Amino acid sequence: MFSQRVQLTGVSRAILSFLTTLLVILTVPSVFVIPAEAVLFRPYSYQRALANQQFAQRFPDLLASAILGGDVPALQGNQQVAYFDRAQLAALLAGVFPDGWVDTQTSNILNGAGDYVNFQRSDLMLQVDMREVKARLNGPEGEQLASRMVDTWPDCSMEDAARIMQLALSGQLAGMPVCRPPDTLRPAFAQFVQLSLQGMAAMLPDLVDLGSPLTNETVLPGVSGPLVPNWYGVFRAYAVLRWVFRLLPVVALAVLLWIVLLTIRSLPDLLHSAGGPLLTAGLIAAVIAAIFAVVVNPLVARLIGSAFPLLPDAFTGVLTGVFQEVFNRASLWSAYTGMAVAGVGLALVIGARVFDRDDEVDV
Repeated sequence: MFSQRVQLTGVSRAILSFLTTLLVILTVPSVFVIPAEAVLFRPYSYQRALANQQFAQRFPDLLASAILGGDVPALQGNQQVAYFDRAQLAALLAGVFPDGWVDTQTSNILNGAGDYVNFQRSDLMLQVDMREVKARLNGPEGEQLASRMVDTWPDCSMEDAARIMQLALSGQLAGMPVCRPPDTLRPAFAQFVQLSLQGMAAMLPDLVDLGSPLTNETVLPGVSGPLVPNWYGVFRAYAVLRWVFRLLPVVALAVLLWIVLLTIRSLPDLLHSAGGPLLTAGLIAAVIAAIFAVVVNPLVARLIGSAFPLLPDAFTGVLTGVFQEVFNRASLWSAYTGMAVAGVGLALVIGARVFDRDDEVDV
């Protein structure tokens, strides 16, 4: 089927030149498609990154930092928790938000997001099941949290003690000063704090939908407008681009096959015409992936801060670390893929040179 070098016609040469250029253009983005599909768009990648960040174990400490830093709107200015130090509050929150619950909720969120961005479902389901947390706030964990909270308060002054006695005799717990009362009144104070926690638990929905603010079905308090204007229009554009990029490797293979069919009667031309574009495209893709790996970290930090303006700083740091790890892994695999493509191209180019030398020897 193959023969030594055969001269192509002028039209064939023009077509071949166009196809080799097109192959380079198509192969460069194609190198990034497979790592993106295997890493960026798979929930497992983010679950692994969260595990590396020890998010479930650190969650109580992160939440304690957010509460004491005033980053939780429902608890801003609440003097009842103001006297905790972070370690004390984190130890108590660990009983309300155990590792298993955090792992389950993050897995559910990531799987819901993965199903949506991979077109396996039409609605964005990012739900957090709060029923277990509400049960703990109403149970022994809430009682312990209330008792420890009262322990952190400063001692009551004489005026505070007199006011406490007056309120206790009238049966009114609301408006009591935030201070540690005499031992005889400690149970009443602890009960007051526990009732506050139970009231807070009752206000929590059983299921918190984190997806509705993104899809503009609800607007978050303190936000003047939707987080993502015209969400469904943006998602439709994303879907079109995603499918186009998925087709790029198929189109690149079709162009490569066309080159093979055009040069099939001349093995040196076939090897050179296929190998040169693959070598060039692979090297370009590897360099782009290396550059992307260098610039991705500061870029991701800025994007996370802009995309989640209401997220407490402690959680923003974790989320930034997760995305940086996933993007760096995708960049690394893209670089490996680019080098593999370049290696195949180099092998074909060397093969073409070998056949060229054989032609010269035969002549």
